[in-house]
Amino acid sequence: MPDLRYDTADFLHRAAERLRELGVGQAAAAQLERLAGQAEERCVVAVAGRVKVGKSTLVNALLGQDPAKPGVTETTATINYFRYGDPDPERPVLCHWRRTGRVTHEPREFSDGLQGNDLATLARASKVEYLEFPLRHHLLEHFSLVDLPGCGSVVPEHQNLVAWFMGMAGQLRDVHGPGLERMGSEVDAVIYVTGEVPREDDQAFLEEFRGLTGGAARAFSSIGVMAKADRLPDARRAMLAEHLAAQLKDSLNAVIPVSAPLHQRLQSLLAEERAGLRRLVEWMRCLDPGKLAEWLCSDEVWLDPDLPECPLSLQQRTELHQGLPWTAFTAMARVAADRTLSLDAVAERLKDLAGVDRLLQALHRCFLHRGSLLRCHRILTAALRELAELRYGGVRELRRQAHEDRSKLARWLPFVRSLGDPQVARELEDFLSAQCSHAERAARLEAVVTDLEAELSPLLRFAEMESADVAALAQVEAHPGEFGAEEREELRALFGVYGLAAHERLRPGGSVAERQQRWQGVWRSDRSGNRHEVAEQAVRRYGMLLKEASAADARCNVTDTHPTPGEPPA
Repeated sequence: MPDLRYDTADFLHRAAERLRELGVGQAAAAQLERLAGQAEERCVVAVAGRVKVGKSTLVNALLGQDPAKPGVTETTATINYFRYGDPDPERPVLCHWRRTGRVTHEPREFSDGLQGNDLATLARASKVEYLEFPLRHHLLEHFSLVDLPGCGSVVPEHQNLVAWFMGMAGQLRDVHGPGLERMGSEVDAVIYVTGEVPREDDQAFLEEFRGLTGGAARAFSSIGVMAKADRLPDARRAMLAEHLAAQLKDSLNAVIPVSAPLHQRLQSLLAEERAGLRRLVEWMRCLDPGKLAEWLCSDEVWLDPDLPECPLSLQQRTELHQGLPWTAFTAMARVAADRTLSLDAVAERLKDLAGVDRLLQALHRCFLHRGSLLRCHRILTAALRELAELRYGGVRELRRQAHEDRSKLARWLPFVRSLGDPQVARELEDFLSAQCSHAERAARLEAVVTDLEAELSPLLRFAEMESADVAALAQVEAHPGEFGAEEREELRALFGVYGLAAHERLRPGGSVAERQQRWQGVWRSDRSGNRHEVAEQAVRRYGMLLKEASAADARCNVTDTHPTPGEPPA
């Protein structure tokens, strides 16, 4: 599978250079360079959710630091954009001001002063389109992260002011609209952070956010995070995540339980060749297993200076706790105390409990690669329009000018040839003919455009299939009554909701060829409407899967026993 992002950028840079060398289509060359810059940009992942649910804590856990402080109450009152780059040690925050378009470099205290939910803070934050934090972090080499203001206020009378940012009261478009709508047009994936108990307004929030971001936030590109998952026992954690996923399946791809504080602590434990983890395991396993439950019943007991019969000193117990939320600490402590687990098994179990690695894997598997493909599809389509404009605008204009050249030469040459000096006449004729070069330039431009269109075509075809999957799934989601429950689940998988690999696109039951033939029958019987269009794309996608399987079999010297049925005509 080609790396379409870099192939697209490389093509656009070379196309712009050819036009510049040609000396024609300079505006088009500049636009192709701008499109190349967009192709080179990293994917954008937005973090959204209600207030006090742990969005900023999750962002800080992902980044391994505290660039935008979380607090006891929800503090994010601005759109905070984290991208890969080198921060200025003195002024690490770039403030993009609303309306003026001005960008200023500010100290950390400036952004800290914009976090809160009181009237004065919200009034100051209303003047800011977004804050930008350049950070040199390995995750940001793969995608940029946007932390969005939460919906819902901890102070009832301020509800509309905080709702402001997410458009729940229809105010965001007027206040922070340009920043968020621009982000919405660029976003490749959305992480929606929720609590362990589904709320009635979660779906309303997601619907509002989906509309605000131009449809960017949907099951195809959105994943749920059940925050503070350490509060729940293992069995209940998985059950509630599945329940949330079922409740919000029209808007979320899946729901992953996450404990951001546990992830942050685990990263510190794994540093320095796992020295912290070894110490944790050693200290927890020196405790009497029969008394462990009693000692971990509360933080007051654990941090009791006179805890009877405990071999760990108060200083050691305090060092282990380190202010970690109590439920996260007890979950970590119980895993470390399990004598049946090796050090590696303890690390893997804690990673599983933290859930952040699983979240990142889902982002990469389900969203970021597709997001890159869809972005390249938009960019390549725009480039194709630029080339078409050159062919039908630039070339036509040059040909019109060439016609005028011929008319001018027809008027001028008789006069030139009538001059008494033949040598001067020949020189003037050559000079005038050279000035009238629009016909040659038109031919050269048309040849270059033809070459570039031929080079662009396979790149665009590669990206078009993913775009067609997105369009087909949107039809399924917009018209659920036209598809049965099993059909919807089959199509969600087929069109890549659960991943782009072949095995992730297929639900149990029936061969690929049989499924393709069944949807071909739907395409033939329902000659108009949504089912017809969705069936057409299903037949094409199953055809692609058959071709991939056939190619894989050929590489393994295995004969494919399933002929590929014909696709419906485009």
